[in-house]
Amino acid sequence: MSLADEKFIYTTLNTCTKRLPADGFFDSLKLDPQVVILLSYPLNSYFKNMVSKLEEGAFLNSVRLVDYMEFSHGVFQNVEYQYSRGRITHFILFKNSASDRQMIPRIKMMIGDRYPFWELDSQLPEDLSILEYEMVFNHFVLRWIESMNIDQVSWAGKDRQTYMYNWYLEGPTL
Repeated sequence: MSLADEKFIYTTLNTCTKRLPADGFFDSLKLDPQVVILLSYPLNSYFKNMVSKLEEGAFLNSVRLVDYMEFSHGVFQNVEYQYSRGRITHFILFKNSASDRQMIPRIKMMIGDRYPFWELDSQLPEDLSILEYEMVFNHFVLRWIESMNIDQVSWAGKDRQTYMYNWYLEGPTL
């Protein structure tokens, strides 16, 4: 990797705070904290950590990670059902490949203007894009935690997590 490539990566990662969604996305998410993340293979294989950030860091009540091709099956039906009951789903669309660039307009036709969405396109090469997405998500979660005044130290249920974490100290129980 050349020095110019390294500088480009560094500069790109340092500008990730500018890639956050519009304030309207955050405002709507406060009312209905439900998110569907849409992306394609192989990127979806690396996104478990992103989902965890939204579940454990932002405490969103519903986070789904879905491949573009899988969306039109059960997920879209469920999102529409929830909409008919007054619950809004928020979409995060990742534009990481040529096929994503073909899928996103079709997804937008399906969801129309009924749902807030945030579209992310990596400036980095496809094999390094996960670094940029992780950095953008870090800033997203931090902004969310600050705006919702979330206490990451003394969260509800923390006192009961030891039942799983300390099972090995108790010895065999069966």
